[in-house]
Amino acid sequence: QNHVCAGMGTTEIFGRLLFEHGISGCRTLDLARDSWPQIQEWRHEDVTTLGNVLFQFQIPSAKAMDNTNWNERPLLEKQIAFAATMAYLNWRVTFHLFERYGVPKNDAWVHSETVEAISAKYAETGFIPLHPSVREPPPRPYDPQ
Repeated sequence: QNHVCAGMGTTEIFGRLLFEHGISGCRTLDLARDSWPQIQEWRHEDVTTLGNVLFQFQIPSAKAMDNTNWNERPLLEKQIAFAATMAYLNWRVTFHLFERYGVPKNDAWVHSETVEAISAKYAETGFIPLHPSVREPPPRPYDPQ
């Protein structure tokens, strides 16, 4: 309750974390949704675009990492560097927006019902969690005897 998780696409990320690992309870602000009206023109971009615009960074788009396998271990050095950059950039952009525009209006925060609905969507589509600790054995066929 005392932490805020913010970034581009956090609604989907927390839906998946709830589905795969049972993680919930963090106040979430998704910059890709209705957060601050001043950044709405970039809400369909990734956080690298927003960081590049706000701070004149020259970070390659997150789409450049789309063809890497994030499920394979160990992660590649470029994946670790990318993840660290995204973690920093989400923090830096969000901190800047809080300082510049203040706390977003109340309906900008992602509600737990929204995250739960996304988690349910994963379950309905037959998505299999990657983490073995949350995989339940398949249900047994009904045997009346």
